[in-house]
Amino acid sequence: MSRGIATVLITFLSLILYSCESSITRRNDNDDMELAKKYTADFYSQIQQQKFKDASKLFGTEISQEEGIIMLNSINDLRGGIIDAVTDRVGTVVITSNGVISDVECTVELNCIYEKGKTFEVIVLKGKNFETLKVVGYEFALK
Repeated sequence: MSRGIATVLITFLSLILYSCESSITRRNDNDDMELAKKYTADFYSQIQQQKFKDASKLFGTEISQEEGIIMLNSINDLRGGIIDAVTDRVGTVVITSNGVISDVECTVELNCIYEKGKTFEVIVLKGKNFETLKVVGYEFALK
């Protein structure tokens, strides 16, 4: 009788342990930082090609596509076409739940060279995983 109770208890405890959600947060992992750089390079490539409408599709709900087009056109009018964007610093926070990525946030700081001058730019990216990253923050300061 006690052996049956022990089996039931072990089974019950196993079910509880398997049903618990484990969450891990990793910060500034090299692979994550490389993915953030790649996404940012794709974004700036579209800007360099003056595909502002395509680039604006990468903005999240915090910045509408219409606002994105206006912002990118304004920068282009103010500074001219972009010549180069050099990554200065990258920070990433990736949260995994039960081994699956559930939240990604990346901050990328860049020094950019335009036809009419230089800027320091910061892009904040967020998504449920790297495939769904969207630009949720975009700031620039003239140098």
